[in-house]
Amino acid sequence: MPHRGGKSVPFFLPTQNVYDVLLESFPNKVNPQSAVYLTAVVEYMTAEILEAASKKAKERRSHLVTLEDITYAMHNDPELKKAFPVTGDGNSK
Repeated sequence: MPHRGGKSVPFFLPTQNVYDVLLESFPNKVNPQSAVYLTAVVEYMTAEILEAASKKAKERRSHLVTLEDITYAMHNDPELKKAFPVTGDGNSK
């Protein structure tokens, strides 16, 4: 769970928001259960990224996770690197 000021802060993404975005892109073609599943996937991936980035921030003895921590984590964690393949110039493969 993300931390703020030493306290755990739950992260959640409203499923209705995801459903609304899906409906904008795919009108009349979205099952509400797909929004629930996609929301869970996004929350899980976000938690994985933040966990890896927070380890890097702790190595720097910082309480804040920076964009550089997130980028470092995504480039150096084998599972994240596989899930989000990005080249050195920031473009996806």
